[in-house]
Amino acid sequence: METNEIVRVLSAIGVDSGGIRPHLNGRNVQTRCPLATWTHPGGVDANPSMTVEIRPKGPSRYRCWSSGCRSKGMFKNLVLEVWRKKGKPPEMVELVETVLELEQGDLTEAIAKTLSLFQVEDAAPGPSEDALVHEESEIEEFMKAGPPKYFFKRGFNRKDAKEWEVGFDKHSVRMVFPVRRRDGALIGVQGRALLPRAPRRYYNYWTFPASRFLYGAHLIKEDKIKALITVEGATDAWQVRRATRTSRRYRYYYPVASLGTSFGPEQVKELLSYGVPIYQFPDNNDEGGSFEAADDLAAAVEGRVPVYRLETDEGADPGATRAERIIELLDEAFVV
Repeated sequence: METNEIVRVLSAIGVDSGGIRPHLNGRNVQTRCPLATWTHPGGVDANPSMTVEIRPKGPSRYRCWSSGCRSKGMFKNLVLEVWRKKGKPPEMVELVETVLELEQGDLTEAIAKTLSLFQVEDAAPGPSEDALVHEESEIEEFMKAGPPKYFFKRGFNRKDAKEWEVGFDKHSVRMVFPVRRRDGALIGVQGRALLPRAPRRYYNYWTFPASRFLYGAHLIKEDKIKALITVEGATDAWQVRRATRTSRRYRYYYPVASLGTSFGPEQVKELLSYGVPIYQFPDNNDEGGSFEAADDLAAAVEGRVPVYRLETDEGADPGATRAERIIELLDEAFVV
């Protein structure tokens, strides 16, 4: 299926527009899993965890990278499965039949039918950046509580906690950290659940649009920056910074995190605005998606800034990599 067809089908089966994002390399569409209600912890997919392959001349495949779901197969079967789990509502019959017909071949008539059937209104523009700014008083309680024991068990210290403003939400039992705009304005808080059976591992307070900002950008000294190191999560950024700030060579190589499985268009624009080389440090665990997202980012900035990649150890991610090893990987980074 084509990109616009996949997006319209996903919208038709119940995925909100904010949870659908075509990848920058044009190979697939990233989406919140429509099976989350039945297969994800707590019945929620907080961040797009599924990829749907774009194949204009053949049937598309899908895969959910969430460890709680792992669903994969033909896209038409995904639509069929959602219909079944919803109790086979009559109003979805035409949708299912059209998708099944379209995915059997390159049928012009079916494509036309699909485009008319799944027509949806353009999404309204998101709020302005200034409208997203919050008062510092809103995180005072978290900051006064200080970092939880879990933070120190991960090998971090009080200097790290102060730099990244790590706190604790006693009510929800989450390790929390503010997300700031490049100028330091507070635009969100992300929390990491510490209870083993929490429905969500990560939670964005105030539902701020994480894909619009680079986590860690407010710590960059723009008059000294030499390179950016892109990572996925906050813990990854913390550990990479622990390593680079102790190195004379890499002191001004700053980590920034997407706080998601990939970097959105606005994040890519901000990455390019620094005009420095980008070092990619993807996760290398069994959840997948990180190397594909790294390829997408490399394609998006190709020809504008140099891009290097760190060859991560198998089964590891930046947040679990020793500082000494991170320096070694930076020394061995290769051109993408």
